[in-house]
Amino acid sequence: MSKSKLPTSCRYCKFYHITWDPNAPYGCHKLGFKSRLEPSQYVLRVSGKPCLNFTPKANPEKMAR
Repeated sequence: MSKSKLPTSCRYCKFYHITWDPNAPYGCHKLGFKSRLEPSQYVLRVSGKPCLNFTPKANPEKMAR
């Protein structure tokens, strides 16, 4: 699989957030929704295309811990 075909991981996107809603624990500030699935997985399932709003966080090194 080429890098362009790899699914994006919301964990490294600046718009990704965890909600307090146990029925929809993952959210996307850019698209304005919450879901049981990671937002990028939901977008792929609904539209058939990968998320085009992925924007890397400012310091992704912090996430590598």
